[in-house]
Amino acid sequence: MSHNGGGHLYSIDLGNPPEEPPNDFFLRSSHHDHWTLIIGDSKQELPKLLDELEEIDHFHHDSLHTYEHMMWEYEIACDHLRPGGTLSSDDVSIILDLSKPFERSPFAEFCARQRWVWGAMRNFGVAVKELPGYVQATDRQSVVKFGLPHRYATKGGLAHGLVSRETDGGLPTGAKRRTG
Repeated sequence: MSHNGGGHLYSIDLGNPPEEPPNDFFLRSSHHDHWTLIIGDSKQELPKLLDELEEIDHFHHDSLHTYEHMMWEYEIACDHLRPGGTLSSDDVSIILDLSKPFERSPFAEFCARQRWVWGAMRNFGVAVKELPGYVQATDRQSVVKFGLPHRYATKGGLAHGLVSRETDGGLPTGAKRRTG
């Protein structure tokens, strides 16, 4: 964020016990101006933060890893995620409940319900929220490569590129709005 001249990272954490390093232990001092730490439970703090921000570009889940909590975070973040924004999560390929070993991953389930293009690599998942006027590709392999490229199905075929507000107004490079 310091390098691209914009953006702000908000983190919600329960806090660290005194014997652990502080939350900003690995954060460079030059990044402190672009980061806000909120100490508290995400069930209380996340709705307030999202209502205050109204729209976000990216949401990353890395908190309580239960099916119910992960789905709750994805769903509440989805309402505030801008079209073309990204959702990421860790622990998308593990069994969350040993009594339900064949239960579908909450990340996969959420993305399927939303019909978002998504992919997972080494237990890390990334999804792209649909842009209005575009039909998203249905293969999940189209999302995860370096730099989060993704593809959108258009009337004339597939357009692919990087989402970049600065260069493309938030639209995929080379993509054309669907007509008819």
